[in-house]
Amino acid sequence: ADQGIQNGFMPPNGRGLNPILQNYWNAIHPPILFTGYAAMTVPFVFAITGLIKRDYHNWIKIAVPWTLAATGILGLGIMLGGFWAYETLGWGGFWGWDPVENSSLLPWLTAVALVHTMLVQRKTNGLIRTNFVLAIISFVLVLYATFLTRSGVLGEMSVHSFGEPGKFVYSLLLAFLLIFLGLGVLFLIIRIKDISSFASKFDFNLESREFMLSIGSLIILAITVIVFMGTSWPLFAELLGKTKSSVEIQFYNKWNLPFAIGILQLNALSMYFAWKKSDWDTILKRTAKSIIIAWAASLFLFYQGVTQLEYLILVFASFYSVIVNIEFIVKYGIRNPSSIGAMLSHTGISLLMLGALASSVYSSTQHLTLALGSSQEVFGVKLTFKEKIRVEKELQDREKYVFLIEAEKDGQKMQLKPVFYWSDYNSRQAPFLEPGIHEKLFADFYISPKAAQTVLSAPTMLLAKGETYNLPGDSSIKVTLNAFDMSKGMELTPDDKVLLGAVVDIAFADGKVVNDTLFSKIDRQSKTGTPVMKKIEGTKFNIGFNELVSGDMMAGSPQAAIVVTSDDDPMPKAQEIFTFDFSIKPFINLVWLGTILTVLGFIIAIFRYKRNSKQAVQE
Repeated sequence: ADQGIQNGFMPPNGRGLNPILQNYWNAIHPPILFTGYAAMTVPFVFAITGLIKRDYHNWIKIAVPWTLAATGILGLGIMLGGFWAYETLGWGGFWGWDPVENSSLLPWLTAVALVHTMLVQRKTNGLIRTNFVLAIISFVLVLYATFLTRSGVLGEMSVHSFGEPGKFVYSLLLAFLLIFLGLGVLFLIIRIKDISSFASKFDFNLESREFMLSIGSLIILAITVIVFMGTSWPLFAELLGKTKSSVEIQFYNKWNLPFAIGILQLNALSMYFAWKKSDWDTILKRTAKSIIIAWAASLFLFYQGVTQLEYLILVFASFYSVIVNIEFIVKYGIRNPSSIGAMLSHTGISLLMLGALASSVYSSTQHLTLALGSSQEVFGVKLTFKEKIRVEKELQDREKYVFLIEAEKDGQKMQLKPVFYWSDYNSRQAPFLEPGIHEKLFADFYISPKAAQTVLSAPTMLLAKGETYNLPGDSSIKVTLNAFDMSKGMELTPDDKVLLGAVVDIAFADGKVVNDTLFSKIDRQSKTGTPVMKKIEGTKFNIGFNELVSGDMMAGSPQAAIVVTSDDDPMPKAQEIFTFDFSIKPFINLVWLGTILTVLGFIIAIFRYKRNSKQAVQE
């Protein structure tokens, strides 16, 4: 009351949820992601409890199924976000190496490494210190991801980052991170000598599965370091007094590629190794067929256009991993279905790599502009702009249109439906765009909308200030643009338009010059113009100012689109023009299939180790 608020006052509604987030995939992506984050507390708590109680082994048996669950859920949440980006944002990919995206990947990577090192400890009692460190780091990285997202420190670098929350929230987030990191380090320091004396009894044979799994985990940690450095670079740069900037995407692709190849090779080769001791001759004989088949598949893709050496090696490693793991699924899956979890996840990761390579590096893209009713052929696909349909008319806060594009290939017709809409969320200052996708088994047809505008089917002159053009249809008449008239820019026409003027000189052959101002009615939402046509005296021509075509008027570099009609056709016809990128994304479905198999593998593995967990609790 002391601020003048009247009794019963109701404030206006807020802007609501950003329209690009109003998607069913995004509705389930954050809850699943944060469930994975929350689940990462469980192995952390078990690890701290193990340190406190000097129980260096039993906690592993209890924590394995929880770690598998946390890793599987977090991985599912991450990739649902990738599918949302692919289906909604329209840039054509599913992972952009955005710092906030990467922050959720970091704890997943260390958790994957932890799963493998836990299995080594269960079998051999080795890697005791490693498991404590990884369990602590995985949870600390969850807190680090939360800090990066919620503190606003990456607000300028990431489209996903929150805005500045204020000093109190920033300090609270940082305090949580430092407290739990400190707790983990403190208990490790207190128990490190005890663990060292306890763990000194164990050693690894270089020809054993435990050694291969350890090397694989080390490679995953190397990938984690690369992603961490790239993600945190803006913070490091600021601390060093340099310009705050993100690393290029190529940084991640370049440095992670050799490690990705290594992990694919190991997750196949390790399947042939036995615990404790293996025989190389036997392993090479057993894997020879898989190597030959993988090389044959790689050679086939070489003739299909995969010619870059590093990509060929990645293709070979992926095929090799798929073939080996399928071999073991067939061999052991019928007898013991619960044993195939790791093999399914390995297969999924390999398929995901193949799909990511094919759909990004070998995707074909063409920039196109189509008028309503027109067609154009590209990549053997005939694209036709069929119609523009307004949808969701019942919602007053938006103006939403579907652009129906028909794609025809080999006699088969498909529909792609990219979306343009104006929303009150951003005061209709710029349109929101959603891609149109037709999903096929081996490739997706993908349209990324760029612009939509209404143009006039009439002769048009583009004039900058001071420029002169011959009148289309009568070269004896010349038109010169002198200036722009913004004097009526604050006045609204009865149909809620803004008037923008172009001052021109119309010079005739006899030397007569007529000075006039041509007006365009500018729609405040779509920014498109409608010319107010004027008759050129003594001729059959009409002239009008349609719109500003390019440049910034305040900078003095715009062009005026001056349209000309005749008495036979006094008003030019409006024509809808749609500009977009059309892509064919081969084998993108391998990405989604790989994700499903990876998560399914974690779920199956949970049931395998759940029984051991119960026994450990009873003990």
